[in-house]
Amino acid sequence: MLEALRADPCRFIEALLDYRGLHRFWRAWRRRGTEAILAELSTEENLQPPGGLTQGVSTGSTPDRATLLVIDATLPQYDRDAGGRSSFLYLQTLREMGHQVFFMPNDQMRREPYASVLEGLGVKLLIGPGLRCGQWKRWLRDRAGQITHVVLHRPNVARRYLVTVKKVAGMKVLYFAHDLRFLREARHYELSGDAFHRHEADYWEGIEKNIVSQVDAAYFFSDDEARAASAWNTTAVVRTVPLFPVHIVPASALPYAQRTGLLFVGGFAHQPNRDAVSWFAKEVFPLVRQALPDIEWHIVGREPPAEIRALAGNGIFVGGAVSEERLELFYQTSRLAVAPLRFGAGVKGKVVEALFQRIPLVTTSIGAEGMPAPDAVLDIYDIPRDFADAVIRLYCDEDAWSARRDAMNAYVAAHLSKEAARQVLEIDISPVAAVVPAGSRPFSAHPGCPG
Repeated sequence: MLEALRADPCRFIEALLDYRGLHRFWRAWRRRGTEAILAELSTEENLQPPGGLTQGVSTGSTPDRATLLVIDATLPQYDRDAGGRSSFLYLQTLREMGHQVFFMPNDQMRREPYASVLEGLGVKLLIGPGLRCGQWKRWLRDRAGQITHVVLHRPNVARRYLVTVKKVAGMKVLYFAHDLRFLREARHYELSGDAFHRHEADYWEGIEKNIVSQVDAAYFFSDDEARAASAWNTTAVVRTVPLFPVHIVPASALPYAQRTGLLFVGGFAHQPNRDAVSWFAKEVFPLVRQALPDIEWHIVGREPPAEIRALAGNGIFVGGAVSEERLELFYQTSRLAVAPLRFGAGVKGKVVEALFQRIPLVTTSIGAEGMPAPDAVLDIYDIPRDFADAVIRLYCDEDAWSARRDAMNAYVAAHLSKEAARQVLEIDISPVAAVVPAGSRPFSAHPGCPG
């Protein structure tokens, strides 16, 4: 926390001067403690990097390139959560397209190894005393005409920068929403009845509508949320892009008979994951165990709280955070993945990961939300008994399991590939050289199934 305060104290001063924001922080602290404040201010600790994320990066040789300033909450921590992984992969994609990219983290913290990984891709980081406490505004004004696009991520970040960015002429402003935060909070309120989440939904709805109304293009990972934003009578172009733009690689060919168990992947700083695991453990997994007494369920995710760790036993294993290699092994050897989400918004990273890994998945309507034609590749059920029956059927029917896996191959290539992302980005980020005005600075055995 002290490190974050030293990095950019003005972020905290701005929060104190914003009455609505200060009242919101006070309400969050009363209901959820310091965890809510720390999550908002991006003060997590560093981690070791996984392997394989930066292989095969080529910046191309196109002489006429766009120059982008990308602003996000923090340096993308691609091994922590879906949002960080998605942000990193889009930076990688922009560099592969040949564009020049500057990146400024809102928290002004140089986190390793993430900073060095981005610099290895050729991304120029804007971190340091000369950019804090609003000094970044001068940096941007001095480069008017050189920066062709500004890309803002997430509503809590975009709201801080949007007014200033709009004052600098000649730049196209793009917004990556990640999800509609107000919708996530509204659904949490509907499920829990907790008025805190109703207030949060009201707060973020106004902010998100204002952001989308002022940018040139808004990107959503969910078709459903893109349609919802389009209904706001905004002049912005609203587009859908893949959550993880990656090159398609062959999935593990380990056959059905050599796979065993169920898998859940998700970090527990995210409240929908806590609810999903608790609900599945209490309402669904006991029904599965009645039919398959020896089945095991592995829960993998960072920072499981005490109530999640207490679920261990009777076939449930709570593994916490694991290395990239260990996670890959879970995907390769598990027979089914489950994503029993009951609230949230946007496309879910764990669902997309399961598709990339070609591991058949049972999820809910919330888990499948935003995916194009999800019924083609997912089993979707919201009622505990139906969810359990789907798990048992898919787990025990090799033909059904294989059919799902085969369908995933074509689906991933059509909807989730890096090429699909590039086709959308090229509409708004054309590789045209910036015009520099005068005076500007240069710059295992499976349990038996019932018969």
